[in-house]
Amino acid sequence: MSSLNSVGDRIKDVMNKELMNYRSFGKKIGYSDVVVGNIIKNRNKPSFDFIFNLIQTYNWIDHTWLLTGRGKMLKTGKEIIDNNKCVETDDKTSVSDLRHTIKIQQELIDFLKEENKRLKTENLKA
Repeated sequence: MSSLNSVGDRIKDVMNKELMNYRSFGKKIGYSDVVVGNIIKNRNKPSFDFIFNLIQTYNWIDHTWLLTGRGKMLKTGKEIIDNNKCVETDDKTSVSDLRHTIKIQQELIDFLKEENKRLKTENLKA
């Protein structure tokens, strides 16, 4: 993984996680490979629209991490519930998207199990 010092480094990390090159990644978020390359190489800063498209396309990315480097790349299950996010699938869904869906769903299941355990413990104490 990259050093994650800049927004470009974190975008590169997302691109690598998706196993994409500049062209495929750019196409998915609506930008050219040149624009993506310039951002990743820290020649240019991403525009608001670029970041917005990236977060809309990959709704599992924590926007605070993307912008600041603080926290983790993946949203937690609770954040996904709180934001009412879900990953929709269609005939064009890639294997990578499905893997992320499975990972997010597993994180959500783990979070709900822990929350259930916590609530049961609280209920027993009351």
